[in-house]
Amino acid sequence: VSTENAAVPEKKSMIIDPCYRPYRPRVTVRGLLLPEGKNRLVAFVQGYEGGYPWYPHPWMTGQRDDDEENLRPILSGYGTTHVKVYDTSQMRDVTNDDGDVIRTELVQVSEAELPGQYQNGRSIGNRIHAVTTSNVDTYYHLERHFSRWNEEFQGKSKEDYRKEARNMAGDVAEKFVDRLLEEIKVHHGDDGGTSACEDIVKLSIFQTGELDPTAHDWWSGRGVLGGLSEVTSFDISEDPAVKDDDSGLGVLQAKTATAFVPNSWSTNLYVRDDVLLLATTGYDSHPKLEYVQSTFIYAYRLPGREDAGGAVTSAAKAIGVGKVPGTMINQYSMDLWEDHLRVATTVPARWGCVDKEGKEIDDEPWDWEWSRGCSWERVWGPHNAITILKVPQPGEPIATVATGGDRKKWRGLLEETGRTPHLGKPGESITAVRYDEERAYVVTFERIDPFIIVNLTDPTFPNATGELEIPGWSNYL
Repeated sequence: VSTENAAVPEKKSMIIDPCYRPYRPRVTVRGLLLPEGKNRLVAFVQGYEGGYPWYPHPWMTGQRDDDEENLRPILSGYGTTHVKVYDTSQMRDVTNDDGDVIRTELVQVSEAELPGQYQNGRSIGNRIHAVTTSNVDTYYHLERHFSRWNEEFQGKSKEDYRKEARNMAGDVAEKFVDRLLEEIKVHHGDDGGTSACEDIVKLSIFQTGELDPTAHDWWSGRGVLGGLSEVTSFDISEDPAVKDDDSGLGVLQAKTATAFVPNSWSTNLYVRDDVLLLATTGYDSHPKLEYVQSTFIYAYRLPGREDAGGAVTSAAKAIGVGKVPGTMINQYSMDLWEDHLRVATTVPARWGCVDKEGKEIDDEPWDWEWSRGCSWERVWGPHNAITILKVPQPGEPIATVATGGDRKKWRGLLEETGRTPHLGKPGESITAVRYDEERAYVVTFERIDPFIIVNLTDPTFPNATGELEIPGWSNYL
């Protein structure tokens, strides 16, 4: 519909193009916390905003530039997580123009904004701990500069291309790291991010195995730079003294710890006492299969205990990292008991090209002619297990791992102490888990549901002690 030369009446109205209807993003409540006996309700609200996905986020003011390279952020969380704290002991009437009460609502007392997408949150006493994740755009700001199809590399030999790419790498990587750190610092409060680096987990902590330069370490895509996970802690025992100039609401004083994770879409959270555990799915190297799906676990020591009060003065501190083969179904797959973490996972089935004798063919390049002599079948079924890891305690020495020869590298490590044999029958996968102190109850499924009891008394020797077949299937205990 053309509005060219259309007259606008003097009244407070205007002609609107009916082909264009502005879209108002829908706001979604992603999580609610109701700390016991605190008269507070904490709501985590999210909606798509200006940062979706390649324009500056609301907190990136001052970073705007005509240069598209500077305009497009590295961290994109597809929206901001708004934290809203309400006083459950107060209610307020909302009236219309005639003075009639149309509804009653809670009184909001404070708020905060967290970057990224809300994943989960927990309350321990007065303390709230929330986990948000952001995607890390390594392609646009890093990888694309080295594409073989770039104009500057056209017509170059393989050797010349590698030489020029190596010469570029230092400047491109330095610019990427500087920009990434600047964006992260914005997330770390009003101190200008001066202490941000202290709250970022070192990437070197993720090397938990032999540092053999000849080993084939296979990572999917961006490796541990796939996502950015942030643990934000704040206190709700008292209303903040600092008020927002526009809303008049208290501004929550929060501290944030940051870690890079393999992805930004799969995060499970477990909290107990002063330990917070993040579990995320990634890929790990395997001597025969190149890679296998694994669960990477990050352990944090939380600031303050249940009886703590007042503003949070320090961020959660990373105390270790570990990994177990396979993937979890949900947060109930994890449990912490007497300084040991128990994790129930399933390694997915392995499919491959099998010859007439039932042997997998894996020593030929994949092409159509080669595949005519085999059939695509399941080489082996899923493998289920409970793995037990030792969580480092305050005052304990940090674990060491040999790195070849006399060299050793120090790191916080969730050291594996034991693992069960396969749980369930061949072909079955874990569908439900529940822990009860020194026992675990596990349901596996393919066609029927075996119900398995696992004895976890000895962290070095977890073992199944009972089994019952139940008709149908289960996904929750």
